Amino acid sequence: MIIVVIYFEPFLIIQHEIQKFPSSKQIAVIVNDSDPLSIKIATYYQQARNIPAENIIHVNFKSEKDFLDSETFENIFKFVKENTPSQVQGYVLTWMKPYRVGCMSITMAFATGYDLEFCPKKIQGIKCKIPKNNPFYAQHGVMPWNDYKLRPTMLLAAETFDLAKELIDRGVASDSQQPDGTAYLLSTSDKNRNIRARKYDEIQKKWYSSKLQVKVLNQDFLLNEKDVMFYFTGKAHVKHLDTLKFIPGAVADHLTSFGGQMKSAEQGGQMSSLRWLESGATGSYG
Repeated sequence: MIIVVIYFEPFLIIQHEIQKFPSSKQIAVIVNDSDPLSIKIATYYQQARNIPAENIIHVNFKSEKDFLDSETFENIFKFVKENTPSQVQGYVLTWMKPYRVGCMSITMAFATGYDLEFCPKKIQGIKCKIPKNNPFYAQHGVMPWNDYKLRPTMLLAAETFDLAKELIDRGVASDSQQPDGTAYLLSTSDKNRNIRARKYDEIQKKWYSSKLQVKVLNQDFLLNEKDVMFYFTGKAHVKHLDTLKFIPGAVADHLTSFGGQMKSAEQGGQMSSLRWLESGATGSYG
């Protein structure tokens, strides 16, 4: 809780400002000591974000594969929990691989523990089934461990240290800023991935900000926009990212099943969320 003391003659008013985001003491960084890039990213992130030394948790496992089996993860997770300071509310993982544990994303596995109920299943030919609800979804608190016994987890992923450093620096540069920018909500030709579009008009009507405008566009991609704060679309691949300028702190995603696969562009398939980060976004999801 931050206490702000404001003086108005002849009264003294004490205003309590609700904490809006975790402090550095409430974040733990998990580093894989067998991965030199993980160590380098963790060290820089710790310095940039002033993470206490006791919040750096060292694990050791082979990082060549895209996934961990559930047994290996359970052993790692047990060690992490035992060495997590009680005030910690969230984790940062400083590696690109593995990004999956069994049928779960590795971030969700660290947040909640390995739980098959969070895995979508095929039922009667239907490819996707809604998994177990995340209890932290749409909540406004910043103490998820205290309130829900889960620690939201971020994968600080990059193919090189330079890309990771740029990503971290953009995050730091965005702190306490209220930049002018635009939220671009694209309704695309891809019916399977355009499910969010039905809410776009409602969002635009309810959004009140002199700093951030919301644009709902019926098109498949943006081109040459220089004020991107949010970019939400629905496509397996998003073109022309190299023509855009993302504001520090910008968030973007393309709502595709395999966006969370941390892979290079040369590997093909659906676009990885890494392409957003490499193009200048500060956060993505997949």
